[in-house]
Amino acid sequence: MAAGILSCAQPRKMVKELYAFSMLPQQGAVQVDDKGNELPSATDTIYVVFAETVTDSIVWKTAWVGGRYFTITAERLNGSVQEPGLNPEDGSPVRLKPGKGHSFYRLVLQPAQAATAPAPTAAPGTILLQGGYRNKMFEKETAPIRFLTSRSVY
Repeated sequence: MAAGILSCAQPRKMVKELYAFSMLPQQGAVQVDDKGNELPSATDTIYVVFAETVTDSIVWKTAWVGGRYFTITAERLNGSVQEPGLNPEDGSPVRLKPGKGHSFYRLVLQPAQAATAPAPTAAPGTILLQGGYRNKMFEKETAPIRFLTSRSVY
């Protein structure tokens, strides 16, 4: 039993911080029907997580936000400082800097078909991520989601 608990805990140490952000995509042309009436927007919130890690061996799998199921497109980022978007209050860039020897993944969440298992429980306003490290699966919850003004990079 103790070995099972330790094996689950080890991957969690590979993830130092999880910064969660949401953005609304910038609108383009307004769609209209045959009579020129504006159609309702199909805008959906974009969720992006910056994961500060001590390894590049994590395989990110799935995520849940408020009971909705997402797949993850992960990109390991080069460089030290990341700017995921703009602060909506003053328009200043939000900057993230990893600790010494750490690096970032950008995890873009893509809405997926219904999950085959029930959604795990996470605190309201957070994202629950599922990943793998050395053939062991783990779940990790983000800090509260912060809304940003999009920089149109996702």
